[in-house]
Amino acid sequence: MGCRYRCAVLDDHEITLMQKFNRVLGISVAALFFLLGAYLLLSPRFSYLPKEARVIFSVFLFLYGAFRIVRYIYKDREREEDE
Repeated sequence: MGCRYRCAVLDDHEITLMQKFNRVLGISVAALFFLLGAYLLLSPRFSYLPKEARVIFSVFLFLYGAFRIVRYIYKDREREEDE
C-alpha cells in the first residue's frame, strides 16, 4: 500500500526552495512591520490620533519587526548548524 499523496517526502531541492521561500517571506514580513510603523508615524492620514498614541504604536511595530528579524536570524543559524 503506497502513499497516495506526497505528504512528508521531500527531496533536497524542495527543502532548499522552501528554505529560500521562508527566508524571503520572513524578511518581507519584518520589513512590512517597519514600513507600517514608519507610515503610521509619518503619514498625515492618521493625524486624528494623538501624537503619543502614534508614537507608541510605531515603536511597538518597529520593535516587533526587529524581534522577527532577530528570531529569524537565530533560527537560520540553528538550522545551518544542524546541517
